[in-house]
Amino acid sequence: MTEPAEPGPGVGDERRSMQTWKRAALVAIAVALVTTGVALRSLLMTPVRPVTRAVIPLPPGYERNTFRTSLALSPDGRLVAYVGRSDQATGLFLRALDELDAKPIANTEGASLPFFSPDGQWVGFELGNELMKVSVSGGAPVTIADTQVHSGASWGPDGRIVYTAREIGGLTQILAEGEPEILTVSDRGRREKTHRWAEVLPGGKAVLFTLCTGDILSFDDASIAVLSLETGEYRVLIEGGMHARYSATGVAHHY
Repeated sequence: MTEPAEPGPGVGDERRSMQTWKRAALVAIAVALVTTGVALRSLLMTPVRPVTRAVIPLPPGYERNTFRTSLALSPDGRLVAYVGRSDQATGLFLRALDELDAKPIANTEGASLPFFSPDGQWVGFELGNELMKVSVSGGAPVTIADTQVHSGASWGPDGRIVYTAREIGGLTQILAEGEPEILTVSDRGRREKTHRWAEVLPGGKAVLFTLCTGDILSFDDASIAVLSLETGEYRVLIEGGMHARYSATGVAHHY
C-alpha cells in the first residue's frame, strides 16, 4: 500500500503568513502612533513663557546709565542690577522683578559694569581699578582682584571670570579669585585691536566676544567671535556685529 505524500506549502500557509505580516505591521503602526502622541502631548504641555515687560524706577534725581554694559539680568531672570547716576553720584541698584522699587546697593558709589554670578547670588562690578563682588542679600563688597575692567565681564559656571583688562588688547580671565591670566592676544597680523564684551557660554567651554579691527569708538568693523577654552583658538562667527549675547534657544543675539 502506497504511503500518502507529505502535503507541501499551500494556500493555507500563505494566508497564515500574510495574516502574521499584517499583525506585525499593525503593531508597528500602533507603537508609532503612541510614540507620536506622547511627543505631541509633551510639546503641548510645555509652558510657553509669556513676554515680560517691566518699568525700572529710580529714586528722584537719578537716571539709568544708558551704556550697554550698565545693566545685567540674573540667570533665573528674577533680578536686574544696573548703574544709576545723578549729578552727585553713580552707583549700583538692584531690582527684583516681583517688587515695585529698586534698591541701591550700599558701598558701590562709582561702580560700573555689573554682572551676575552663575547662581545669581553675587553681583560683580568694576570700581576704580578693582574687580569686586557684592552679595544680593546685602553686606560689604569684596575685592576679587586688583585689575582694570573694560567693556564688561562674564562669570562662568566653573568660577572663571572673563573680561577685558585693557582698552587695546585681548581677553583676561581669573579663576577662583586667583591672579589674572591673559586668555587671548589680539592678532596684529589680522589688524585686531581689541577683544571685548565676553560672554561665557553654558557649560563653560567657550566664550563669545567682540573682535574689533577698526575704530574702537564706533566698532564699525567689529565681528562676533567664539573662543574655545579647551584649545585657546577662536574663530569669527558673524561679520559686522558686536556685543553678542546667548539665549536659551541657542541663538547669539547681537547689535
